[in-house]
Amino acid sequence: ARALAALLGSADVVPAPHGPSAWAGLLPSGRQPRIVLLLAEPDPRRTVDCTTRRASLLRALATACGSLQGAESPQVWLITRPTGLFPAPELPAHPDDAAIWAACRTLANERPDLTLRRVSCHRTGEPAGDAQRLAEELLAAAGNSTGGSTGDSAGPQEDEIVLTAHGRFVPRQIQHPAAEPPARPARTPFILEARNPSLQRRLTWRQTDLPEPGPGEVLVEMRAVAL
Repeated sequence: ARALAALLGSADVVPAPHGPSAWAGLLPSGRQPRIVLLLAEPDPRRTVDCTTRRASLLRALATACGSLQGAESPQVWLITRPTGLFPAPELPAHPDDAAIWAACRTLANERPDLTLRRVSCHRTGEPAGDAQRLAEELLAAAGNSTGGSTGDSAGPQEDEIVLTAHGRFVPRQIQHPAAEPPARPARTPFILEARNPSLQRRLTWRQTDLPEPGPGEVLVEMRAVAL
C-alpha cells in the first residue's frame, strides 16, 4: 500500500474505517475524492465474516460519499487478488475475493453517482513492480501518466480490469451479426455444472439432452437469465 501511495503522489495510507461518519472525516471536500480500497489478506478460516465486513465497509463508504457537498462524482477503486471470475489469463487463486467484487458490481448499478472500478491484480512477489503496474492503471484513468502505458486507449472507461504478470486484460462481450448462424441451434439445452467442488470451483455451461418431465413435474424453457 505504501509503495503504491508513493507513486500516486499526495495519497494517504489509512486503515479503512467501518462507519459513514468515520469515512466522512477522511474524504476531501470541494474536490473529487479518489479512494483506493486495497484488500488485505483475510483469514481463510473466516471467509464469511471477512466478506460481511468488507460489504459493510463498502456500504459505509457509499453512504459517506452520498453526503458530500459540491464535489464531483467520487472515484472508488476496489483492488482484489485474482478471483477466478474471468477466464484465463486470470487464475482462480482467491475465489473468496469474488464475493466483494460482485457486491461492488451491484453497488455500481445501484449508485450511478459513484464511479466504481474493480481491478484484479496478480501479485508477482515484487511489491515495487506490482505497485508500478497498479499506479499506471489508476493514473491513466485520472488522465495522468507515470511514463508507462496501459496499452488500451479505452482504458480510462473500463470498470473491470485484470492485471497479470503477462499484461493488462479487460472482459469483452462480443456482438455477433444478426445474419451469422449460431454455433448451436437456438433451443439447444444446457446445464450449469460446478467443476472442481471446492473454494476454487468453476461454473461451466455443458450441453445436455432435453429431460423428459416425470409424473407431477413440468418442463420450463428458459429464454433469458440475468443477475
